Amino acid sequence: MITHRIIYLLLIVLPVSVFGQHSFYVDFNQTIGPIKDLTSVNKGDTNLYGGYREANISSVRMHDYHGANDYCFYSDFWNYNNTTKLYSSINNSFDPNNPDHYHWSDFDSVVQEIIDFNLSPYIRLGSSYPNPHYQLQPLEPPLDSDGINFTKFAKLCKRTIMHTNEGWDNGTHHNIKYWEIWNEPGGLFWKGEPIQFYKMFKTVMDTLKSSFPALKFGGPGAHPSTALEVSAEYGTKFLNYLKNNGVALDFYSWHIYGIKNPYSLSTLGNYWRTKLDERGFSDTESHITEINHALTEKEFSYFDHDAKGAAYYSSLLITAQNSYVDKLFWYPGKALFEDDGYSYSWPGYGLKSYNLILKETPTQIFSSGDLVIDNNRTVDTTNIMLLAAKYDDEKVYLLLSNYNSNESNFNISLNNLPWKNSDSIRVVQNITKNPEIKFAETAYYISGSDSLNLRLMNMPAPSIALIRLEKGNSTFIKRESPNQPFNFKLEQNYPNPFNPTTAISYQLSAVSQVQLIVYNPLGQKVRTLVNRRQEVGSYSVIFDAAGLASGVYFYYLATDKGFVQTKKMLLLR
Repeated sequence: MITHRIIYLLLIVLPVSVFGQHSFYVDFNQTIGPIKDLTSVNKGDTNLYGGYREANISSVRMHDYHGANDYCFYSDFWNYNNTTKLYSSINNSFDPNNPDHYHWSDFDSVVQEIIDFNLSPYIRLGSSYPNPHYQLQPLEPPLDSDGINFTKFAKLCKRTIMHTNEGWDNGTHHNIKYWEIWNEPGGLFWKGEPIQFYKMFKTVMDTLKSSFPALKFGGPGAHPSTALEVSAEYGTKFLNYLKNNGVALDFYSWHIYGIKNPYSLSTLGNYWRTKLDERGFSDTESHITEINHALTEKEFSYFDHDAKGAAYYSSLLITAQNSYVDKLFWYPGKALFEDDGYSYSWPGYGLKSYNLILKETPTQIFSSGDLVIDNNRTVDTTNIMLLAAKYDDEKVYLLLSNYNSNESNFNISLNNLPWKNSDSIRVVQNITKNPEIKFAETAYYISGSDSLNLRLMNMPAPSIALIRLEKGNSTFIKRESPNQPFNFKLEQNYPNPFNPTTAISYQLSAVSQVQLIVYNPLGQKVRTLVNRRQEVGSYSVIFDAAGLASGVYFYYLATDKGFVQTKKMLLLR
């Protein structure tokens, strides 16, 4: 729960010499590029999808460990043994063009559920997982010298896309863009020179690219762990085969497990970018389709219990933003949320901080002063990073991640700001740090200037600080400290009539999913001011009616606890 105890100090002053603080420099005028959408996850429990949507997560990589959405088990490609309960061989009678050889129900329901939550499925077309610890083993890929089963599997993949994107066999029209041709290393497929996988990948890739040239296809997923490559066969030799045989590659997907130093992601990203460029794949995207700090599944919750998880995840995202990585999928997605599927876990607060920047400030601006060590992946090393971004002349975001260092006081110098002394600047800071300080917020107004210093005190590692500076009259939400029990209540806006801004206040007596929407007299939605899960308390939202015509408008508050109320307000120009 958000707390408002005063536990730190943030001062805004004119530029002065600062002693005993680590310093960062930010230049508002020096644009780096767009903020990348890096907030994707591997599929978790279905009760998490609502949390994924509210957290502004964009993509969900689909797999469910030998369920209908993995290894193409929605088809009759594999023989299922009712005695051993294993898919142990290839079904020679499978016809990829015959609708009777597919069973889409479970597959379709999972895809539709993701779509319904406004998430983008990222589907992996897996062919095997030769791991004896899983129930469905032994299962080998379509290993054959004449390529007959490779061709069948390629046609199966084609029909899967036709079903999902083009409506084949009573299918849908989702227009899913990314499809991963995937296979874990191991078993017969990977002994010696894994030419079988190379051939299968080429057969599938050639079939899909010729049929769907506008879609994105790639692979193979799964490799480096604590080293740059599990084996040369999985990475470099795979790319060499694709180059020598003219195989297209829209994205190259790879995994990272066991890096305790977040900045080493930059080294790995640069390594694979170089490998791709050297082989003529300069337009191929680089996707990290699984990333986790853990070395083993038992360590998946290693950072879940304190602010180190938030700082680790924030530093990963900042590193990926500044490296040759185009997509990043956290595994498992459920690690970012508590059991209710909505409340953030400790790592989730790093996700939340980055997503607010992604959502509200599209452009990264220059910053310097990072302290990072990149040559040791498996040991916690010094890591302090800053991400700065802006939205036009209205807003600046700063995300400071102090993952591991001896520093606790910071000075952030902002230069070449577009603001004047007459401007009113709202400053909002959210702090996440031990003990149990989870996204604690404070806000106030100051006078503008073309140069400002932020002094951020008492922020020892691990911790993160998300700071927003914006010109006045922007929409914002403020949580008041309660001094008496709350009831559900919607207040009359003030001032009323108004021009062009007014405050809309309301109270919640229970944790609720809240919608606050403005409508015109025709019942048309003008603006959604709130659409999120909120704690008990009192809130105030600034509605800015810039660009709207004079007249009567209605604001509507609804919660999932059954409280619904509408009030009228008048805009006078």
